[in-house]
Amino acid sequence: MDNASLTDKEHTIWILMCQTRDTMLRVRDNELSNRGLTAVEAGALHVIHVIGDKATPATISKSMLRQHHSVTALLKRMENKGLVKRTKSRERKNTWIVSLTEKGKEAYARSNIGDSLYDMMSVLTDEEKNQFKEIITKLRNKAIAYEASLQVELPPFP
Repeated sequence: MDNASLTDKEHTIWILMCQTRDTMLRVRDNELSNRGLTAVEAGALHVIHVIGDKATPATISKSMLRQHHSVTALLKRMENKGLVKRTKSRERKNTWIVSLTEKGKEAYARSNIGDSLYDMMSVLTDEEKNQFKEIITKLRNKAIAYEASLQVELPPFP
């Protein structure tokens, strides 16, 4: 599909997805700012909580679909705020294990209390939420596969 053109419908869907994500993120950031967090930090706390004692910058970046250097910078900021701690892996010397501190666990619990997300999602029925989850997962998976196909291996630097 070289040089394919978006239809008006596809273009409108794209714009609506971007507007929705941007607006919901601003609302969520505003809500979390009262708790000393950003939405991205809350997302990282969730990922670290779910992964548990195997959380590394690499596994966190993969789960968050973010570049490694961005997650490393995020984790350093979170460490400075006392939310996470990084310790050297015993098995792999060049790997850091990331864990939640007590302050991070408390922040994670507070981040799960959110009227804004609940209110925004309440316009959907349970059936619509299930359908939307299926659709958005399809799009995300296609985007991930497409991005992977664009990766070009660079020759080693001489």
